Amino acid sequence: MTHEELLTHIIHWRRDLHAIPEMGNSEWETSAYIERAVGETRPDSACTLAGTGKKFVYRCGRAGAPALAFRADMDGLPVTENSIYPYPSRHAGMMHACGHDGHMSALLALAHIAGRMRDEGRLEVDVVLLFQPAEETTGGAARMIEEGALEDPHVCAVFGFHLMPQVDAGTIALSPGGVMAANTEFDLTFRGTRAHGAMPNLGADAAAAVAQAYLALQTFMTRAVPPTEPAVLTFGHMAAGNLRNIVADEGILEGILRSYDDAMQEKLVGEFQRVARAAASVYGVEVGFAQHCYYPPVVNDAALVARVMPLIDAHAPQQPLLTAEDFSFFSKARPGVYAFVGAGDDARRAPLHSDRFDFDERALLPAVDWYTRIIETFAKED
Repeated sequence: MTHEELLTHIIHWRRDLHAIPEMGNSEWETSAYIERAVGETRPDSACTLAGTGKKFVYRCGRAGAPALAFRADMDGLPVTENSIYPYPSRHAGMMHACGHDGHMSALLALAHIAGRMRDEGRLEVDVVLLFQPAEETTGGAARMIEEGALEDPHVCAVFGFHLMPQVDAGTIALSPGGVMAANTEFDLTFRGTRAHGAMPNLGADAAAAVAQAYLALQTFMTRAVPPTEPAVLTFGHMAAGNLRNIVADEGILEGILRSYDDAMQEKLVGEFQRVARAAASVYGVEVGFAQHCYYPPVVNDAALVARVMPLIDAHAPQQPLLTAEDFSFFSKARPGVYAFVGAGDDARRAPLHSDRFDFDERALLPAVDWYTRIIETFAKED
């Protein structure tokens, strides 16, 4: 298949998928589309994992051959599209604003390439394609692993990428080590006692406790984290009370913690609870803690990076980000590589999660070429 023929298919798949974004764990239409598109290649096995996720295997037929996994995320975002391009979302209030339609399209291209290589007797490794739900929400990667994504065959390495508008199209950014952060999402709830605003001494002010805890925790971060360690604590939502003349009996801080260090992440979360309790105790207020989500950091395996980086035509160093990605569960379970594939050009620089995010599908070709070379060369080096 020529580049021009491949690009025609990629454009078709990407724009079809762009029109049907779905929220995490509800990617039913997307899942059915993927199943039909991959079915044309006659994979050796196919199964459903994590509700809407899909696993397809192409076997080379060689005993003891390594198995390589390639992953794409499937879910969209609750964003109303404001794109100027002529293939908008058909699902109101939902959009593929993070490039997942492109990630899936690249993997569909790889399915056709792997199927053809197998049929022509040129496939020297087992290829596992993973279409994963709920990257943006509950961490579908962990569920897929629990349900057997990396077994039968036993995967020895896993690969993924993210389209990145801040990287020039045609370039793939890749480096060893930590490239995306651990993420903890948590709530601190404050429970006080209501009283008339003219007699605050009779209550326990949850609003004051929220304010005190917010400032104490931000100051604590500057003392608990070494200046050389990237870490950020952000409270994106804080609220207390509901009437101007009543001492608030409830309050909440909703926050995220990001860093590249699992151990530090765990330690800080424990310390946050201690600091919040101390701040609230000044006002006689109690504090509850709830953790909603945890993603480990994405850490690229150094030996695997050294092996596959020379297969990139146009390479750039990877700038680590404090954004999070549940590909981290795959890279904890097996040696993993996660690259940033350039999608930026003169017409398209809107950031990820923007209602104007878009990319030229030609940006996917370097990723497909790179994945193909990994498949072609991996067994030869074993």
